[in-house]
Amino acid sequence: SLICCHHRDKQAMGSARSLLHKHAFGASPNLSPQLEHSRPVLAPAGADSLERIGPAPSLAGLADGDATAAWQAAFEARFPAAKRKEAADLSVVDAEQFAEDVIDELRRHKRGEVEQARRDARSRAQ
Repeated sequence: SLICCHHRDKQAMGSARSLLHKHAFGASPNLSPQLEHSRPVLAPAGADSLERIGPAPSLAGLADGDATAAWQAAFEARFPAAKRKEAADLSVVDAEQFAEDVIDELRRHKRGEVEQARRDARSRAQ
């Protein structure tokens, strides 16, 4: 879902709260999609589709066919990979640079607990 609104817009904030309530508690929100670009955008998941958006801009050298491929090509033409910032891989961190003995010991302990829980779950499943 996508929500773009101003915090002082009471109606839009009510819609945002309703959508968050839906995702947090599984309640059914009474929301109508707001896809007008000049108003706060509210697009619940599945409310928009490529058919409703329309065809992708035509590009030279692209054969007519899959709408998803056409939109992907249009996106890549508009936002070239060289200009986009690649997301840094935050999962790989130089552990020596940020070494803290207490934290490292807690991580080893937690990893051991997780492994033990996995072993217990496997043994119960068998």
